[in-house]
Amino acid sequence: MSIWSTLLILIVIIGGFIGWNRYIKPTPISLYVIGYALLGALFIDFALDVLPVFDSKLRSTIATWASRGATGMALLAIAHTMRQLKPVYARYPVMFAYVPVAILGVFPVIEESFVLIRIVYIMVFGSALLVLLLMAINQAMNKDRSALGFFVAIAFVTSSYILEWFLTPFSGRHPWTVHIGMTLAIPSFIYVIHALQPQFKKG
Repeated sequence: MSIWSTLLILIVIIGGFIGWNRYIKPTPISLYVIGYALLGALFIDFALDVLPVFDSKLRSTIATWASRGATGMALLAIAHTMRQLKPVYARYPVMFAYVPVAILGVFPVIEESFVLIRIVYIMVFGSALLVLLLMAINQAMNKDRSALGFFVAIAFVTSSYILEWFLTPFSGRHPWTVHIGMTLAIPSFIYVIHALQPQFKKG
């Protein structure tokens, strides 16, 4: 990565921690904790990219699992946000909100198959983007101010998704393009969660 893209990613991750701590109330506490876990996993992935202080194989393993952990945390955040926006009587049991983390158990089983891992990532990210898009459309129909932030964040993540999985030759030569899209989505999503907080139902 170039020095400028590296600096931007570091600024956004640190800003993400500050913004999450300052603007997001610990309600629900599960979403609050998941947000920190997601930012922590992203920071580990970033640090291992720019500070190659470990054995290359160990660094690759840690970076891979940090990335997978970030994926799991992102899916958990989506599931918990959806649950919290529902009326209490229509809400699925909280244990079902943790189902997305089961995706982490799939990777050791298919570790040797690059093709299967690729398919899993494409399906998981594609499904998450579809859910986010439906949530954004719903917010837009309700004329909620969070809708714009939703669409901006989705645009950034979608650009990274396309670059990573469908334009691999380009992203392989310019990996910073994938990192920038995912990184710029962070402040947008923090804004979305902040805007949605008045709608979060207790329980």
